[in-house]
Amino acid sequence: MGIRMPGMSGIECGRRLKEMLSGLVVIFVTGLFDASTINEALQAGGDNFLVRPLEIGQCLATLRFSFPGRGSAKRGWATIPTTRSDDERGQLSDRENEVMDWLAKGLLYKEIEGKLSLSSSLLKKIQHKIFAKLGFSNRTEAVNWWLGRGQ
Repeated sequence: MGIRMPGMSGIECGRRLKEMLSGLVVIFVTGLFDASTINEALQAGGDNFLVRPLEIGQCLATLRFSFPGRGSAKRGWATIPTTRSDDERGQLSDRENEVMDWLAKGLLYKEIEGKLSLSSSLLKKIQHKIFAKLGFSNRTEAVNWWLGRGQ
């Protein structure tokens, strides 16, 4: 579901659809990627979030982790593990923190590679290390936690 739509926002439409169809999975798609938009989508019952421009890998991973029984016991936003404390999750290196900052701003991996002068393979290694440290299985989970950690 797009966020910006004529007549009614996608967030409001998603909220109404979720009320009518409780099992419906809503994945919001937008070029907007800020904490207030994510929170609003979450409050409306959004199950996940994709940022334009879309990459096929990102789409497939988001779909995989947005449906019950696929990839984790819970869906989308709710898959943030609670077994590790925020202090443990905060033990990222300076480079890992830089990568998370850019991920949270919605940059594509190619854009992050350019900003930080990293090769594709090195960025993938850093990303995997971050996800392992944070206990997440995908970008959406990590970014959702990253954006909400100061709240």
